[in-house]
Amino acid sequence: MNTARAAAAAARSRILTSWGLDTGLHDWVYPAVSGLLATSWFCTLSLTPAKRYQIAAASVLTFTAYVFAVYFIFCMKWTPVDADWIWRVQGRYFVVLRAPMALACAALANWGP
Repeated sequence: MNTARAAAAAARSRILTSWGLDTGLHDWVYPAVSGLLATSWFCTLSLTPAKRYQIAAASVLTFTAYVFAVYFIFCMKWTPVDADWIWRVQGRYFVVLRAPMALACAALANWGP
């Protein structure tokens, strides 16, 4: 009886706090997305070298600014003043950075003619 009550309380608290992060996708989704990401690194961009370097620079700047912003926000919001490290920064906040890094690699790699 206590186990059912605890499970119901956990489900309610997860709904109330919007924590649904433990929901997984189908097993085929992870290799498919990884394969699409890996092939995007080898895409051909038919642009001039100047434009490709500009895209790569913008992607690297976006990457750096995003990492700085995440750490700054968590430092200001969650970390006490006397802490030795910044609290609550997790890898899931950096998943979005795969797209600009794939774009930078595709822009820097000269796969085209």
